[in-house]
Amino acid sequence: MNGTSVKIECRAMDFQAQTMFWYRQLPKQGLTLMVASSDNSSITYEQGFTRAKFPINHLNRTFSTLTVMSVHPADSGLYFCSASDTVLG
Repeated sequence: MNGTSVKIECRAMDFQAQTMFWYRQLPKQGLTLMVASSDNSSITYEQGFTRAKFPINHLNRTFSTLTVMSVHPADSGLYFCSASDTVLG
């Protein structure tokens, strides 16, 4: 799978998510926040994560995608999303 891209989908159930958060958990480590996006198109990447490597789409208040571009073994881990009904900031 080296070099290919992987798209991960996240769907908020039973409420309207104003903000979506994406996290990664590497083996034997805790969760690390990667990026947060508000449905008003505000996207904030944490240090070490870039739009080029981890583009996201927050298409509406119930659905978001995270794509891992040019996948390599170092990208292996668990990826999680969470949703909030409040806006960042």
